[in-house]
Amino acid sequence: MKRAWFRCENCFDEVAVPLLNAKVQEPEVCRVCNFKQTMQIIHNFCSFTDKQYIKIQELPELVTEGETPSSLTVISYDTNVDGVRPGDRVSLIGIYRAQPSKIDRMKGTVRSIFNIYLDLISFNVIS
Repeated sequence: MKRAWFRCENCFDEVAVPLLNAKVQEPEVCRVCNFKQTMQIIHNFCSFTDKQYIKIQELPELVTEGETPSSLTVISYDTNVDGVRPGDRVSLIGIYRAQPSKIDRMKGTVRSIFNIYLDLISFNVIS
């Protein structure tokens, strides 16, 4: 979801709310009637984006004998979705990211091991 739409159940005023850190911040007070907790989400008006997880693996001919090929998760958005099919050889341009893995979501504690992935910017299928 990129943007959420809310409608006040009291005065029917509508407001669009952008997501902050992948979380929807529901308006607590209506800006017209000032009633609290009267906002309802309107799913049909919300805007969404396409997202795809792609797992890539290094070329088998470049792996030394007896080793297993290393792999990396690639996340593609919008126009890059469904551009790569299984078995395609691709060259990628993206942002290499490391995200701490959480032990307990409620406490917010994290491990010293990071999950690595690539945010895809563009790709080229090699023939």
